[in-house]
Amino acid sequence: MNPLNFFKRQKSTPAKRTIFNRGIQFEISEGDATTIRIADVEQSIGGVRQLTQTGVSEMVDRKHDLDYQYALCQRLMAEGDILPFPFERAVILLRKAKRLEDEQAICRYVAEWCRNAEENWDGRSAKHWLSPKLQRIVARLS
Repeated sequence: MNPLNFFKRQKSTPAKRTIFNRGIQFEISEGDATTIRIADVEQSIGGVRQLTQTGVSEMVDRKHDLDYQYALCQRLMAEGDILPFPFERAVILLRKAKRLEDEQAICRYVAEWCRNAEENWDGRSAKHWLSPKLQRIVARLS
């Protein structure tokens, strides 16, 4: 073997690896650029829902749609999760629609969720209950 050829890179078919990280799919292949794809994967981290990019875009695009925001809150409440943006939007839209009982029910759920999150805090994770959006919702109970 020629010692000068030792450091030459051998041509081979690129090996592909797929990595999932918080709903984003990375495809890494040798010799090529990294391909990034948004995967339709939802997950919950510490009781706070993590959405895909398409889910976030739809939620923001439909921010004035009371039925959509309220249904999203109902689904999250049934699963014991929380996501500050739709809860705040639902509370605002419910107040405008004069549906005060539904608004108060969401506010009580958020207050209870924040109380439980604070009591069960592990000392390392993010303090989601201190989110300004959630604090504004809790303040509506007063």
